[in-house]
Amino acid sequence: MRIPSIGFIPSRAIAQLEEELGAILFVRDTHHVSLTAAGRSLAEDARRLLAGAREAGEKVRGIA
Repeated sequence: MRIPSIGFIPSRAIAQLEEELGAILFVRDTHHVSLTAAGRSLAEDARRLLAGAREAGEKVRGIA
């Protein structure tokens, strides 16, 4: 899975996240960056969480 460009994310922040999770999230070489299995899993979970947060916000706005 190729990583879409979402702007600059400091490599230090990524390294800290990988250390905190105890997993390598990205495979890097001189020309490409791709997600590991752990990175793909985290990305899928993050997408679901963000979608849930959007839905919750829409629901609350609909009630107010």
